Amino acid sequence: KPGLFVEATIEGKGHEKEQQPLVIPATAPLFTGQRQLVYVEVEGREKPTYSPRVVRLGSRIGELYPVISGLTEGERVVTHGAFTLDADLQIRGGNSMLSLPGDNERGKDQEVLKTPAKLKLAMRTLFESYLAILSSDDFKAAYMAAAQLKKNVRSISRRAAGATRFASAFQPISRHILSHLEDFGPKATASQMRTAFKDLSLDVSTVLRIFGNPTTTPVRVAFCPMALDGDGAQWVQAAAVIENPYFGAAMHSCGEVHHTVEHGTWLPIGDESEATEHFQDFKPSPAPSGTGHTGTAGHERHQH
Repeated sequence: KPGLFVEATIEGKGHEKEQQPLVIPATAPLFTGQRQLVYVEVEGREKPTYSPRVVRLGSRIGELYPVISGLTEGERVVTHGAFTLDADLQIRGGNSMLSLPGDNERGKDQEVLKTPAKLKLAMRTLFESYLAILSSDDFKAAYMAAAQLKKNVRSISRRAAGATRFASAFQPISRHILSHLEDFGPKATASQMRTAFKDLSLDVSTVLRIFGNPTTTPVRVAFCPMALDGDGAQWVQAAAVIENPYFGAAMHSCGEVHHTVEHGTWLPIGDESEATEHFQDFKPSPAPSGTGHTGTAGHERHQH
């Protein structure tokens, strides 16, 4: 009847081959405006060490949150006491909720969109064309791959006209990609191509954040601090070992992988905090009577 409240459980059968999402307890994340933060255990330390990390979560389901990006299976997160750890970091002046940039408004790169079925193959081809650019010292091949990528981007832009949300998010990125591809002409020098590749790679990373990995295999976001005369640059690659596109055969293994984005998952928002904090000096003490918490709750962890 009007005005009454009901509780219901909706059951649905997903596709058998569909990847099951990771989940974390609802008590684990801290919320700072549009961002979600969890504390992740740092492996290989003698004493318990935790690092803050920005993650992206789906809508709450009961006592769980599905993880869209930012965590991988097997990592351990703090499920009780995260706010206490964060407060301790604030006192110490370390990375915490207060150190995150303002996020009252949801940015474009924080959107999570699924690629329409009719465009999935085209998006996969877009990535394959990008991955072929500067994969070796063959700059003629790089020019041809860039020309193919330009065709891919324009094709997706035309075919996305009917997909309103997809089109509105993809069009600004496509304009950036096309502008950077102008530097991959037949007479472009190696230096010009590599500089343009840095900007192009940032656009591809944005695609990974918004639309996810459309390929059938994992892709990696890598970084080399020595690239481009020490300015540093990132790129996206398919190989598990470093294949630095900025030095070619001269320093092909220079750099490190910062993120691995599995098929059908998204690149985390922004850069994960690289700072880790040791809490060997932090010993939880019993809370005042009547709070309903115990002193050991601060170190309870959950493996998802």
